[in-house]
Amino acid sequence: MKRFIKLCTVWSISVWCVMGVLRVQADDHGIAIMQAKYEVEYLQRLYARATDQIGTNIPENIEAGRAIYHRIFTPDAAISASDHSGAAFKVVGPDEWVKVV
Repeated sequence: MKRFIKLCTVWSISVWCVMGVLRVQADDHGIAIMQAKYEVEYLQRLYARATDQIGTNIPENIEAGRAIYHRIFTPDAAISASDHSGAAFKVVGPDEWVKVV
């Protein structure tokens, strides 16, 4: 019974929101944080997609990955990483990073 009441309450609130009866407001700071998180997650997905494409070692996929890297990195981006053995990689710019990947 409690579950039914909770479901009815959630459904009622949802209907009120759709109808415009209940309005939820967020402050500018909350919206800015939400937007920043979205942008970071979007960049992470783009980076993963580009890296996967480059990793196929198929020329057209490598170029597609390179194009994505150019969207997410500035031309003078200093990029560094290390592998499991501790070897360090430091490059500047997306084209040089494609060579590392």
